[in-house]
Amino acid sequence: MNIDELFDKAKNAVNIAAKKTNDVVELSKLKLDSVKLNNEINSMYEKLGRSVYNMRHDDLVNENVMRNLCEEIDELLEKLAGITDQIAEKKNVTVCEVCGTENVRDNCYCCKCGTKLHVECEEYNFDPREEAQKEECCCETEQSEEKAADFHPDEKTSVEENKVEEEDKTE
Repeated sequence: MNIDELFDKAKNAVNIAAKKTNDVVELSKLKLDSVKLNNEINSMYEKLGRSVYNMRHDDLVNENVMRNLCEEIDELLEKLAGITDQIAEKKNVTVCEVCGTENVRDNCYCCKCGTKLHVECEEYNFDPREEAQKEECCCETEQSEEKAADFHPDEKTSVEENKVEEEDKTE
């Protein structure tokens, strides 16, 4: 290996490290923004609660104050959702909309609550009779149909295997 190749490899390693460092910094900034927004949202909820309490205590109703506070909270929640999506994108995960769990991007269902994620998934339908007919030739069709008829998906073994095991036990 000559010095130019060594230099190129070192340069590539530095570039990769710089990119990874940049990704970590961007992710950290997004997380910090998320924390700030959450604090601001909690502050707005507190302000809304205080306003409702004061209106109730003074027997006054000011719908405009409550509506404005709710609109501000909704705007902050939308910003937070955008940041949460950006964080998920950087982490290469999909966040479940029901329970908030981070899932591997390729998952079809949430690993915590089982909700279908917004990922295009190929449905898996398995019919053992169709598979048996595809794999065997015409002379073995009768045997494959018998095996498929004896197959019970809820059981780990076929009925035929269970019969053999029962016969072994009686001997």
